[in-house]
Amino acid sequence: FGKIIGIAIALIGVGLVLFARGISTDDQLMRGNLIMLCGVVSWSLYIALSKKWLYGYDSIQATALIMMLGTLIYSPVGLWYLGEFEPSKISLKAWIAFGYVTLFMSVVMYVLLTYALSKIESSLVSIFMNGQPVGAALFGVLFFNEPLTWNVVVGGLIAISGIYIMQQAQLGR
Repeated sequence: FGKIIGIAIALIGVGLVLFARGISTDDQLMRGNLIMLCGVVSWSLYIALSKKWLYGYDSIQATALIMMLGTLIYSPVGLWYLGEFEPSKISLKAWIAFGYVTLFMSVVMYVLLTYALSKIESSLVSIFMNGQPVGAALFGVLFFNEPLTWNVVVGGLIAISGIYIMQQAQLGR
Protein backbone atom coordinates (compact mmCIF):
# COMPACT_ATOMS: atom_id res chain seq x y z
CA PHE A 1 0.00 0.00 0.00
CA GLY A 2 2.84 2.39 0.84
CA LYS A 3 4.42 1.80 -2.58
CA ILE A 4 1.15 2.64 -4.34
CA ILE A 5 0.77 5.83 -2.28
CA GLY A 6 4.37 6.82 -3.11
CA ILE A 7 3.82 6.19 -6.81
CA ALA A 8 0.57 8.18 -6.80
CA ILE A 9 2.18 11.13 -5.01
CA ALA A 10 5.18 11.08 -7.37
CA LEU A 11 2.86 11.01 -10.40
CA ILE A 12 0.93 14.01 -9.06
CA GLY A 13 4.23 15.90 -8.76
CA VAL A 14 5.27 14.87 -12.26
CA GLY A 15 1.88 16.02 -13.56
CA LEU A 16 2.39 19.45 -12.00
CA VAL A 17 5.79 19.76 -13.69
CA LEU A 18 4.62 18.47 -17.08
CA PHE A 19 1.45 20.51 -17.21
CA ALA A 20 2.85 23.68 -15.60
CA ARG A 21 1.61 25.83 -18.48
CA GLY A 22 -1.89 24.38 -18.47
CA ILE A 23 -3.53 21.84 -20.74
CA SER A 24 -3.98 22.72 -24.40
CA THR A 25 -3.85 20.17 -27.21
CA ASP A 26 -2.98 22.94 -29.72
CA ASP A 27 0.30 23.72 -28.02
CA GLN A 28 3.46 21.95 -29.22
CA LEU A 29 4.87 21.99 -25.68
CA MET A 30 1.79 20.17 -24.41
CA ARG A 31 2.10 17.54 -27.12
CA GLY A 32 5.73 17.09 -26.15
CA ASN A 33 4.75 16.76 -22.49
CA LEU A 34 2.13 14.14 -23.35
CA ILE A 35 4.72 12.23 -25.38
CA MET A 36 7.09 12.44 -22.41
CA LEU A 37 4.36 11.19 -20.07
CA CYS A 38 3.69 8.25 -22.42
CA GLY A 39 7.43 7.60 -22.46
CA VAL A 40 7.61 7.52 -18.66
CA VAL A 41 4.66 5.12 -18.50
CA SER A 42 6.18 2.92 -21.23
CA TRP A 43 9.55 2.91 -19.52
CA SER A 44 7.95 1.99 -16.19
CA LEU A 45 6.18 -0.92 -17.87
CA TYR A 46 9.45 -1.94 -19.48
CA ILE A 47 11.22 -1.92 -16.12
CA ALA A 48 8.46 -3.93 -14.50
CA LEU A 49 8.47 -6.58 -17.24
CA SER A 50 12.07 -6.66 -18.47
CA LYS A 51 13.84 -8.08 -15.43
CA LYS A 52 12.94 -11.62 -16.42
CA TRP A 53 13.52 -10.96 -20.14
CA LEU A 54 17.03 -9.59 -19.61
CA TYR A 55 18.12 -12.23 -17.11
CA GLY A 56 21.62 -13.43 -18.01
CA TYR A 57 22.70 -10.21 -19.76
CA ASP A 58 25.00 -7.67 -18.15
CA SER A 59 24.10 -3.96 -18.16
CA ILE A 60 26.01 -3.12 -21.34
CA GLN A 61 24.56 -6.07 -23.28
CA ALA A 62 21.03 -5.30 -22.11
CA THR A 63 21.41 -1.63 -23.04
CA ALA A 64 22.72 -2.58 -26.49
CA LEU A 65 19.70 -4.86 -27.01
CA ILE A 66 17.35 -2.09 -25.89
CA MET A 67 18.97 0.43 -28.24
CA MET A 68 18.83 -1.97 -31.20
CA LEU A 69 15.17 -2.75 -30.55
CA GLY A 70 14.36 0.96 -30.19
CA THR A 71 16.16 1.70 -33.46
CA LEU A 72 14.22 -1.03 -35.22
CA ILE A 73 10.89 0.24 -33.86
CA TYR A 74 11.62 3.93 -34.57
CA SER A 75 13.27 3.54 -38.00
CA PRO A 76 10.08 3.68 -40.10
CA VAL A 77 9.04 6.95 -38.40
CA GLY A 78 12.54 8.41 -38.57
CA LEU A 79 13.00 7.53 -42.22
CA TRP A 80 9.61 9.06 -43.05
CA TYR A 81 10.70 12.47 -41.68
CA LEU A 82 14.35 12.30 -42.76
CA GLY A 83 13.66 14.22 -45.98
CA GLU A 84 12.40 17.21 -43.95
CA PHE A 85 15.48 17.29 -41.71
CA GLU A 86 17.68 20.36 -42.18
CA PRO A 87 20.59 20.36 -39.71
CA SER A 88 21.53 23.98 -40.48
CA LYS A 89 18.18 25.20 -39.11
CA ILE A 90 18.81 23.69 -35.68
CA SER A 91 20.12 26.08 -33.03
CA LEU A 92 23.22 25.44 -30.93
CA LYS A 93 21.01 25.10 -27.84
CA ALA A 94 18.97 22.41 -29.59
CA TRP A 95 22.15 20.52 -30.55
CA ILE A 96 23.32 20.72 -26.92
CA ALA A 97 19.96 19.39 -25.73
CA PHE A 98 20.16 16.61 -28.32
CA GLY A 99 23.65 15.69 -27.09
CA TYR A 100 22.45 15.67 -23.49
CA VAL A 101 19.49 13.43 -24.27
CA THR A 102 21.54 11.12 -26.48
CA LEU A 103 24.63 10.72 -24.34
CA PHE A 104 23.37 11.18 -20.81
CA MET A 105 19.70 10.19 -20.77
CA SER A 106 19.87 7.47 -23.40
CA VAL A 107 23.25 5.85 -22.87
CA VAL A 108 24.39 6.53 -19.31
CA MET A 109 20.94 6.32 -17.74
CA TYR A 110 19.99 3.12 -19.59
CA VAL A 111 23.17 1.45 -18.38
CA LEU A 112 22.60 2.63 -14.80
CA LEU A 113 18.93 1.64 -14.77
CA THR A 114 19.63 -1.75 -16.31
CA TYR A 115 22.34 -2.30 -13.71
CA ALA A 116 19.92 -1.24 -10.96
CA LEU A 117 17.37 -3.74 -12.29
CA SER A 118 19.89 -6.51 -11.74
CA LYS A 119 20.40 -5.45 -8.11
CA ILE A 120 17.06 -4.22 -6.75
CA GLU A 121 13.34 -4.80 -7.19
CA SER A 122 11.84 -3.45 -10.42
CA SER A 123 9.14 -1.53 -8.54
CA LEU A 124 11.83 0.52 -6.80
CA VAL A 125 13.69 1.15 -10.06
CA SER A 126 10.52 2.29 -11.83
CA ILE A 127 9.70 4.90 -9.20
CA PHE A 128 12.93 6.73 -9.99
CA MET A 129 11.57 7.36 -13.48
CA ASN A 130 9.29 9.92 -11.85
CA GLY A 131 12.38 12.02 -11.24
CA GLN A 132 13.13 12.35 -14.95
CA PRO A 133 10.66 15.17 -15.76
CA VAL A 134 11.84 17.03 -12.66
CA GLY A 135 15.46 16.66 -13.80
CA ALA A 136 14.54 17.78 -17.32
CA ALA A 137 12.76 20.85 -15.93
CA LEU A 138 15.80 21.76 -13.81
CA PHE A 139 18.07 21.27 -16.84
CA GLY A 140 15.87 23.70 -18.78
CA VAL A 141 16.05 26.26 -15.97
CA LEU A 142 19.82 25.99 -15.60
CA PHE A 143 20.87 25.85 -19.24
CA PHE A 144 18.03 27.31 -21.31
CA ASN A 145 16.69 30.08 -19.07
CA GLU A 146 13.31 28.42 -18.74
CA PRO A 147 11.24 30.14 -16.06
CA LEU A 148 11.28 28.48 -12.65
CA THR A 149 7.55 28.47 -11.93
CA TRP A 150 5.80 27.39 -8.77
CA ASN A 151 4.51 24.33 -10.67
CA VAL A 152 8.06 23.15 -11.29
CA VAL A 153 9.18 23.77 -7.69
CA VAL A 154 6.10 22.34 -5.97
CA GLY A 155 5.72 19.51 -8.50
CA GLY A 156 9.38 18.60 -8.11
CA LEU A 157 9.12 18.55 -4.33
CA ILE A 158 5.96 16.43 -4.49
CA ALA A 159 7.62 13.97 -6.93
CA ILE A 160 10.68 13.69 -4.70
CA SER A 161 8.39 13.15 -1.68
CA GLY A 162 6.64 10.34 -3.55
CA ILE A 163 9.98 8.75 -4.37
CA TYR A 164 10.98 9.01 -0.70
CA ILE A 165 7.70 7.43 0.45
CA MET A 166 8.19 4.63 -2.09
CA GLN A 167 11.70 3.98 -0.79
CA GLN A 168 10.52 3.90 2.80
CA ALA A 169 7.72 1.47 1.90
CA GLN A 170 10.27 -0.66 0.05
CA LEU A 171 12.47 -0.77 3.14
CA GLY A 172 9.47 -1.60 5.34
CA ARG A 173 9.54 1.62 7.37
